[in-house]
Amino acid sequence: MEIDNVMIRAPAFTQMLGYAIEVYKRECTGVLMGDVFRTARKVVVNSAIALQTADRSYTGVQPKWHRYDRIAEVISFLSLDWILGEFHSHTDHRNKKPSYRLSEPDREYVLENHDVGGIEVVIALYKKKRQKKWDYTNKGRILKGTLGKYNIEIGAHFKKNENNDGTLTEVWIPITKVANIASDIGLSPLPGYIFDYIPPQLHAGRYRKLVRLIRKYENQIIKTEDPDAGEELLDRIRAMMEEIAALSKIYG
Repeated sequence: MEIDNVMIRAPAFTQMLGYAIEVYKRECTGVLMGDVFRTARKVVVNSAIALQTADRSYTGVQPKWHRYDRIAEVISFLSLDWILGEFHSHTDHRNKKPSYRLSEPDREYVLENHDVGGIEVVIALYKKKRQKKWDYTNKGRILKGTLGKYNIEIGAHFKKNENNDGTLTEVWIPITKVANIASDIGLSPLPGYIFDYIPPQLHAGRYRKLVRLIRKYENQIIKTEDPDAGEELLDRIRAMMEEIAALSKIYG
């Protein structure tokens, strides 16, 4: 099964980064949930569930399978999403820059444990040297940016057939464009974030309206598979953010 791109929604992106940063410099792992669109050859990741009892080290992470099975049983009973695969992090142990690519143990794991079409998202996490906005490299296959104290690089891989040990594919995370806008207009003082401070005096309706618009933008990108399809929505998001940024300066 070919997968042309892996699209990650904002909640799943936040969950994965949160888990990775929480246990840094040890590695983390977890389960990815979402939808599979076989005709379009894409998957959409809606949420991520951390495997909290996995055996973590600075250079590897191993799930405890009997506990993994517990989670899988509950997910299959309660969730409307499919189990798409897993994610894990790589960190800068001994100052060695981590890679978004699968390591040899990762490839053995994918080969032995993933079903065909299963995905493995790798989050490379290391201490930042300079601030930079979110951007895609390697023909859209890698997302890079900074968040807080960390440089982040994300690669998505999938198991093409029974003998495949992981093939790099495109990764799309629409919310990162919104974060770049927030940085451009000064709503967030650092790249990687959307909000720094929402003043209590700001009417809650404005904030909810902005959130709905951001979700609409994300849905349009995912539905059309066209990163340029949401430009009109991005313009509206920018205008609303500029309004909120101006109010933040008044009340801050």
